[in-house]
Amino acid sequence: MSEILTLEIAQKFLKGGRVRLEDYTSMDDAAAQALAQHKGRLYLRGLTSLSDAAAQALGEHKGDYLWLDGLTSLSDAAAQALAQHKGGLDLNGLTSLSEAVAQALAQHEGGLGLSGLTSLSEAAAQALAQLKGGLNLHGLTSLSEAAAQALAQLKGGLNLHGLTSLSDAAAQALAQHKGNLILRGLTSLSDAAAKALAKHKKGDLDLGGLTSLSDAAAKALAKHKGRLWLCGLTSLSEAAAQAVGKHKGALVISGLTSLSEAAAQALAEHDGYLGLSGLKSLSDKAAQALAKHKGILYLNGKAEEAVELARKRLPQTARSKGAQFMQSQGTYKCPKCGSADSYEGTTLVSAGGIGMAREIGDSGNFVGVSSSSTSECTVRKCRSCGEILGNKDYVPTASESAFRQRKKLRDHLIYQIVSWIASLAVVWLFTMIAGGGISGLLIGVVCGFFAYWLCMLLEG
Repeated sequence: MSEILTLEIAQKFLKGGRVRLEDYTSMDDAAAQALAQHKGRLYLRGLTSLSDAAAQALGEHKGDYLWLDGLTSLSDAAAQALAQHKGGLDLNGLTSLSEAVAQALAQHEGGLGLSGLTSLSEAAAQALAQLKGGLNLHGLTSLSEAAAQALAQLKGGLNLHGLTSLSDAAAQALAQHKGNLILRGLTSLSDAAAKALAKHKKGDLDLGGLTSLSDAAAKALAKHKGRLWLCGLTSLSEAAAQAVGKHKGALVISGLTSLSEAAAQALAEHDGYLGLSGLKSLSDKAAQALAKHKGILYLNGKAEEAVELARKRLPQTARSKGAQFMQSQGTYKCPKCGSADSYEGTTLVSAGGIGMAREIGDSGNFVGVSSSSTSECTVRKCRSCGEILGNKDYVPTASESAFRQRKKLRDHLIYQIVSWIASLAVVWLFTMIAGGGISGLLIGVVCGFFAYWLCMLLEG
């Protein structure tokens, strides 16, 4: 196969032919002009070079997502052209960014992926902060206080997954950011930095890489107003549990494999979504405590069974206010590459369709198009190839399959009973209308059978 994406190949793709665009390393300008008319997503990850004319054409692409991860450099003119694209733009192959290119890309209205960058100048950070959408910089391993202050002005999600350390001053700067903030690479956090980040507003805070948390840091983070992700914690003191239990918003601590009775009682006071899917087992008293949680409780396996059993033992009045369970989840299998590794989260939808959707951590957060005319929706994507997955790609667990089967049988039985009652009512009604007697009864029976057949037809 030729490595050049020609007009002929592009036209075949547009007509629905079997073409893998990511297999090509270069592209004709005519092919770029043709592909720009495609109203779907363009996977052009294989391209290692792009002419200014091709960039100009792709900047007018009508779809909501454009992947150009194979490009390692970009001219100023190409950057200006691509910035006109009205959807998600991935340029994760770029390893350096001039101030001119940064200023050009900052005009882009949508999510921007630059995860190939390992460093960022203050000038580039100031330019990118003008971006109208989410920014993925998870390749950065360090961030100066000045760059942090600049990026804090970004009006969209900010992915800084690659940072392994954060100064107190940088934390204070990032706390001013308004949008989802991912700092999942941090494995430790000072009490002062925790106190600063707790002031982060109008967005989720993902600190899923933290493996430990002091009681003071927990008390500070509990004041954060938004979803809080602490997925990396493998242990939690009673004092820390009491602190985060007071957090007002979704709380995910899926790294815990065990939980003391005291910690369970503290977390049970949390009002909202509580993710504890890593728990392997629970003592009876810990299960009894969690059963009283007044919100959605995400558990798996034996821990879920223990809490469900404890909940059934609660008085009926208390049971109605107890934990609501999120069913154990199976996996999604990608029809394109066969991978079972996927991620899910919130993305933003504009009037034209789904906007930029980018993972900002295993927490399932995404950064997306920032616009006053957007709303949220949930999508699931293959982590390996980026394919959007749907219900047809879902492979349920054995317990979930059994649960669904039981529910289906129960619903079918209820529908059958209702159908028979409705049919008997029709028999009686038409018998009365027909004047009674044998002939009236026959007419009623025929109408009743017809009503029953119609009910079965509607059930599908």
